[in-house]
Amino acid sequence: MKFAGKLFLIFFLFFCKNDFAQNNFDDKYFPAIQFINSDERIFSRQFIDFDEQIFFRENPAFVIFTGIDESVKIIPDFEFSKNDYRRKFDPFETTSFNIGFLRSYKINERSVFSGFANYKLSEKKDSSGNIERDPYSGDVFYFTDSTYGITKTNSPSVSFNYSYLVLKNLSLGVSIKYLVENSLKNSGSYASTVFREVAAGLGIIWKISDRINFGGNFIYSDKKENVDFDNPEGTQIQFYNFRGDKFFIKELFDNSFKTFLTKNYLLNNHFTIQLNEKFTIGSAFNYEMTDAGNFSRINIRADKPESKFDQNKMDYRFLLLYKIKDNILTSLKFERKDSKGISILNERNLLISEFKLRENKISGGLKFDIEKDKHSLSIEISGGNFENDSLKYIDGRFIKIKSKSGAVKILAENKLGKTGLNFGYGFQMFDNDPFIGGLNAVKNTFVLNYGFQISEKFRLSGLLNYNNINAEFSGGIKSVDEFRFIQIISF
Repeated sequence: MKFAGKLFLIFFLFFCKNDFAQNNFDDKYFPAIQFINSDERIFSRQFIDFDEQIFFRENPAFVIFTGIDESVKIIPDFEFSKNDYRRKFDPFETTSFNIGFLRSYKINERSVFSGFANYKLSEKKDSSGNIERDPYSGDVFYFTDSTYGITKTNSPSVSFNYSYLVLKNLSLGVSIKYLVENSLKNSGSYASTVFREVAAGLGIIWKISDRINFGGNFIYSDKKENVDFDNPEGTQIQFYNFRGDKFFIKELFDNSFKTFLTKNYLLNNHFTIQLNEKFTIGSAFNYEMTDAGNFSRINIRADKPESKFDQNKMDYRFLLLYKIKDNILTSLKFERKDSKGISILNERNLLISEFKLRENKISGGLKFDIEKDKHSLSIEISGGNFENDSLKYIDGRFIKIKSKSGAVKILAENKLGKTGLNFGYGFQMFDNDPFIGGLNAVKNTFVLNYGFQISEKFRLSGLLNYNNINAEFSGGIKSVDEFRFIQIISF
């Protein structure tokens, strides 16, 4: 933690001395790649996106092609959720606050360096006896205790991206991320969790011609989670290598220490082709592999974990854009996701469980520019299906869950001089929630996105987002309310 704090401080001071520019701040691995523009439409692209560059925003090599807006970004981010519609180990109430700093620096005509520093504070109430950072990662080993409580977390992180133009049409990019997360439960087990993640990525962009672009990106992530707890209240603390309906392997502790190690490998490639002035197609393929295991204090240096979990994910996306007129654009998107995972008890060489997830989604959209670069209206309609096959060998159980969903999104974008104001509404419904178990679930999303150019160098951009989900259960209707506010201060 001392090292992370010093690194965060050095990074903050570094921000105050140079002229930089923005690239992004909120991505799965590197929070400084995906958002490539600093205007008020930065968030609208996450709601409805008709941009053929959508596949390249996660690639660090793309930074050199995004342009530079020489400004500092300060990004406060507040989230709150109250959740009655939840799984057993999900918290009932969550509050979090982030403060981020984002800049980029054009070293010369061929290279760009960008960086992002973030500090997060969060509080989870009534987490139902869970001790792990993420009890629903897919593995079958987890900690529980018999008490409710409040878990408080602080998390500093930094990430860096470097993009270099090797040739006029070929660029390389490198990304590095370091994150530390410290959590403490205030009752029962008084569990202390220290989570550390180090990730590195390498990307390439090749503009084969004015109409054809190709890119690839590889990301390696190493995660370590230490769970340490004392038991002054005599709470029963349980660690499950596996828990089934008829059989489980359980350890009981008064105080103990467990380590979870996870290695993640992500490979993606993406390309776009502009067939003519009206047709553009794009495609992306992602492959992700996860290898996780748990170790006790006794066997932390062992070659094999006590239990292990392996998962493979594949994700394919296809995009077709067709310009009917100069002010009318249509889109067709298709997504396919497959995931397979197995859990093994090493000491008995026992295959415990296996699951397969499949998801398909198709969507069609229409964007109408009422007045070019000033007023536009977009609508997107989508439908999909989800299947979950779960095998618990030790219990002899086979579970198959199917679910269908549909959604409608509407976005109005307005720009008046130096002011932008966008409104979005989304409606989604699915007949069967495969993860929580609710029926006939309905989700309503409201988005307000704004941008104000106060002066030549000073700009405010932000997002207000509210989500409400309702679903039917045997005991009645359960719901979740989520609120998020993000502000970008650019100067």
